[in-house]
Amino acid sequence: LNPGQFIVVYGRVNSDAKRFSVNLLRGARRIQEPGAEAALHLDFRFDEGQIVMNTMVQTLKWGEEERIPNPFRRGAEFHIIIRAYLNEFEILANHKKITDYKMRLPLNSIQYLTVYGDITVLGARLSADWPKRLPIRTSFDGGHFLIGEWFSGVFSFVFFCLGCIYRVAKNSFI
Repeated sequence: LNPGQFIVVYGRVNSDAKRFSVNLLRGARRIQEPGAEAALHLDFRFDEGQIVMNTMVQTLKWGEEERIPNPFRRGAEFHIIIRAYLNEFEILANHKKITDYKMRLPLNSIQYLTVYGDITVLGARLSADWPKRLPIRTSFDGGHFLIGEWFSGVFSFVFFCLGCIYRVAKNSFI
């Protein structure tokens, strides 16, 4: 996982759900296995109405918990985005930012994503490295537009974005 990349997990919460967890791990594929460390542990607790966030720095040795309200409902679909930055994770639930979580283990050490609990996972994906510069025309300095720069002509491009929140504006003078 690199800065700018994000992980998307979406699915449906079981109607009788008590908990489910999303983990970014290193050292082992399961959080209970010897050698496992969790760079990010998100535990969605429906019995408490909370999300518990933490880091496990040695097998079953946890850091200090952080808690926020759980925005998900039993029986409903959910959408989670975990966006990585240099020093923190930005966490979105159903396309709304809910918190930032300070990085406690190196981002580049993450090896595994695990999702388990009282849910049905409908999909998960890892983004490509982002941001990317879009080379529009090589006559521009650096091969790309700068903020506030103009270009007059005909060109097209396509955005494929799952779970992203970007604003794209098109000015037309035809």
